Amino acid sequence: MQYQLSDVYFNDIDKLVRYCEFPAMEQNPLQRIMFPNANPSPEEKEEQIKWTVEGLQESSENQSSYFHKVTVVGSDCFAGFAVWTLESKGEGTTQKVAHKRNMSWIPASLDIKALNQVSQRLREERMKVLHDQQTVCSRFAKLLCLISLTSYD
Repeated sequence: MQYQLSDVYFNDIDKLVRYCEFPAMEQNPLQRIMFPNANPSPEEKEEQIKWTVEGLQESSENQSSYFHKVTVVGSDCFAGFAVWTLESKGEGTTQKVAHKRNMSWIPASLDIKALNQVSQRLREERMKVLHDQQTVCSRFAKLLCLISLTSYD
């Protein structure tokens, strides 16, 4: 089986989350911290998926975010995807990168306190990396999807 890497279109994001992101990340430690219910109902899962889709759709509109998908050659089957941002300490980039998620709604199963704590620690680590750097390519990609490629046999 051969794979190809290509750009992600806005309309791809829902399928990428449902068939790559969510299954691959469901038991991930970060996901378990944010959504501590070990046995979510189908409604809770759907709410989490929709929230993830909306977040990635918003990120896709950010000029410093880049999305690529992995598909099986000769088909429309998604095998994975990657997301990364390019950031620079140079002048004029702060506004491009500073993209706040619209928190108009959140899943009921989300542990907001845990999300805020993890987010704060990630921001602190980011600042450590960016300190005294001219440019940094920071991957927060969902590379786990690339590692655990779904078989389409």
